[in-house]
Amino acid sequence: MSASKFAAALAFLVAWELSEQTRSLAQVTRAHVGDELRVLLHGDLLAHPLIVDEVTNGRLSIGPWTSESEARTLALRLKPVRRSGP
Repeated sequence: MSASKFAAALAFLVAWELSEQTRSLAQVTRAHVGDELRVLLHGDLLAHPLIVDEVTNGRLSIGPWTSESEARTLALRLKPVRRSGP
């Protein structure tokens, strides 16, 4: 398979997977409107926002915040860690 055909096939698979995940997120959030979503990291409760509407675009947004410090703390704790080595 040529590199361009491989890239096109990979792009299709990624788009398909994202659309499946987007549909799943929409179904879950639709079923839980009015419920609290607990955001945990290593067992620590980072946030517990209320699901106010179905998420249909595949992207979650948490807010509004009581302070900029609270929002910044969560963002820093959720930031991916770059690992070096295998």
